[in-house]
Amino acid sequence: MRGGEGVEVRDQGGRFRRQGRRLFSLLFPAHCDLCADELTEDDSMRLCRACAQRLAFDPREARCARCDHPLVDDACPACAVNPLRLASCRSLFPNTGVGKEFLSHYKFQRRRAYAPVIAARLAESLGDWARGYDLLVPVPIARAAHWERDFCPVTEPVRILSKSLGVPWAPALVKNRPGWVQHLRRRRERKSANEARFSVRAPLLPPGAKRILLVDDILTTGSTLNQAADLLRAARPDLEIDAMAFGRTVLRGKGPAVAPRGAGA
Repeated sequence: MRGGEGVEVRDQGGRFRRQGRRLFSLLFPAHCDLCADELTEDDSMRLCRACAQRLAFDPREARCARCDHPLVDDACPACAVNPLRLASCRSLFPNTGVGKEFLSHYKFQRRRAYAPVIAARLAESLGDWARGYDLLVPVPIARAAHWERDFCPVTEPVRILSKSLGVPWAPALVKNRPGWVQHLRRRRERKSANEARFSVRAPLLPPGAKRILLVDDILTTGSTLNQAADLLRAARPDLEIDAMAFGRTVLRGKGPAVAPRGAGA
């Protein structure tokens, strides 16, 4: 077979596969994971445009400048309980309703195709600030969870974000022990369980890095991010550390008696 004929055969095979996928989608239309509406566009994400647009905070809602939690009577209920030891923290959407269901599908039903959606939202939220970071550091999950899901739901969007921004990333944190999964713990148990959960891989911190962005999937008490930031600063005291979370658990009320509506750390 001559070289030109081989290319033509491969091109024809590709056309047949594309036509087969179109025919399959016509016979068996896909539905949105969150609202079950039939998808009329590219179904690779299994997420309709309406649900994707609902993954956001209410723009009319005032939020804390430090931890991004919605304010209650001009005060932050989250900072009143456990203030973040970070320069700042942002989040993409509340960990309730559509946001909570989205993260549940992503993490526990292995919707790996959601990772580009999250990465794009991260880049959009960070804006021009994104290129001011020297390193992106994902908060790791337990090895057993990584093995079970076949991917890390935090690292995957960070890889994509790093490539799109041209900002390096590094697995500078490692989980010490598996422990119980965070979403099954009570608030007080999560705070105590965070003791010595991570170790720092100091050699992976570039010598010239000054500003680091920590990335986690869900922010509730802030204990996980606080410990991660403390460990990184112990290895490099000159670091300025911000954080970004996909979902932000919204607390009820104000003061020491607040309780989380969602789950996370």
